Amino acid sequence: MSRPFLNRRQLWLLIILLPGVILLLSLLGPLHGGQDLKISEDRRLYQMRQSREDYQLQLLLPLPAPDTAERWLVNRLLPDVMKQRLSTPEAQQWLQQQQWQIVSSNSDTEWQLLIQTSAPPDDEQLRTLLQHLTAPVDMDWTQRVNTSLATRYLNLHTPDEAALAALQPGTFPRPWQVTPASLLDEWVTSERLLMTLQTPEFLPLTAPAVPDAKTGPATTVTATPLPSADPAGQGVLHHWRWSAPADLEGLARTQLALACVQEQLSLISQGNFRLRWRAWHGFADLDLLLQQTALKPEQLLSCPDQDRYDQLRQQLAEYWEGRLAADASTWLLLLARHRLPAETPDRLVSQLEQLQRSDIQQHLQRLAGSDTYRRLNFLPVTEDPHAPSQ
Repeated sequence: MSRPFLNRRQLWLLIILLPGVILLLSLLGPLHGGQDLKISEDRRLYQMRQSREDYQLQLLLPLPAPDTAERWLVNRLLPDVMKQRLSTPEAQQWLQQQQWQIVSSNSDTEWQLLIQTSAPPDDEQLRTLLQHLTAPVDMDWTQRVNTSLATRYLNLHTPDEAALAALQPGTFPRPWQVTPASLLDEWVTSERLLMTLQTPEFLPLTAPAVPDAKTGPATTVTATPLPSADPAGQGVLHHWRWSAPADLEGLARTQLALACVQEQLSLISQGNFRLRWRAWHGFADLDLLLQQTALKPEQLLSCPDQDRYDQLRQQLAEYWEGRLAADASTWLLLLARHRLPAETPDRLVSQLEQLQRSDIQQHLQRLAGSDTYRRLNFLPVTEDPHAPSQ
């Protein structure tokens, strides 16, 4: 007769200890890197619970794509205005009282404010912070606008930059009547401002409404842009607008598609190209500057062969595993930028592993023939049989 796996005393100990083990595991949270996510209903506030003693709060304000002269100006002026607001004596005094460590930064597509604090932030602090970030500032708008235009003029004196500038925002009005303060106030809204929080425990926070901004007097500036430099030499500029991913599968597809495009371009152009990807909040722009003129869009947006595709997919999965393991805030920011539902980082890797070459190839070919495609020739040739009429 075989003996029971556990005797009576062992069973008694198991019954006593098991509820405590279950409680401990529930307090520790999910077993995927100690991370847990909580997202507000409007997907403006993303919280990640982590085993840390301090709190790291980030504000994200997307910058507009420079599709028009006015949006180009907002893109250039907004980071400076936000920095100016944080530098006022009133804002500095309040920040010192909160004992917050802050760092502001910006890229082409968004402005960020990083706050580190040993005490949990509350709703009242967030509301006061937004009041400071929308407070009136004393600025010489004429000087700011003309400085931005002069910087643009200097940047355009390289062939690549002159070519890329031919896409957006196009020809500036001459002269140009603009009210910078009103443009900025219209852009800083509750819907656009996003927040992320790394925290030891979930906090009962809500993303506060942005106060009515009053950047300053509605001064009208007459701006006269300097003439743009003409792109020199031979070259062709291709442009596509990509939709924003709606879920992790779409995010993985976009990442892998970009890796394939870069690999394919390296093969067909011997590395002689410039690729610019700008992921705005809501869509993305892909710009490609090439010397070769005979290539069609479907040749440019394509996948390498199966063996190389498998290598790229594996390399991308390993890259994200390493990056997310090194910095958990990367994942939180990634979700917030695209306003995605709560998912664990390993889901992105699994989505990458499931994507087949045929999926990516079909995706790229649809983009190659999309209505967003534009092509500009910097050649004596004036007709382009592959580009839609503009």
